[in-house]
Amino acid sequence: MSKSIQSDQDNQVAADDPYAWRRRRNVIALENFDFPHLHQRSRFDADRILALSSPRMAGFHPKVTPEQLREALPKGDFAEDTVSSYIRELFEQFNGLAVRQFRHSCGAAVYEMARAMIGCNVDHPFVAEWMNCQSPNYKPHEREQRIYRMTPYQGW
Repeated sequence: MSKSIQSDQDNQVAADDPYAWRRRRNVIALENFDFPHLHQRSRFDADRILALSSPRMAGFHPKVTPEQLREALPKGDFAEDTVSSYIRELFEQFNGLAVRQFRHSCGAAVYEMARAMIGCNVDHPFVAEWMNCQSPNYKPHEREQRIYRMTPYQGW
């Protein structure tokens, strides 16, 4: 059986599988995040970053400070294996709500977070899907429509 037929069959099975949303996925290409509104940086809140990362990274040594994360995400240069592995493990531990809180307090833009996630090979299903849904060009499968397409919070 040729590879293309096999991959087509795998895609068909994945489309029919009600648990396909749980499978690992990659963040889409960085060009899909190159829009002006995705380059706007969020505010930096070191206390919130520490609150989000500390319980998830309790056994990780050496610790990466929130300031180091703020500097590493916009640069996109993960020459240090410590920072790269820390960012990967941090995103792997996040759920949908935690990644949204991180985005609004990390001091980086969505574009910079996407570059970091691609550079660190983050493939967590919820986190990668959340990031992919930030791109206006991304069209998920009909079963993949999740809370990430909700309208922005408008207040009570």
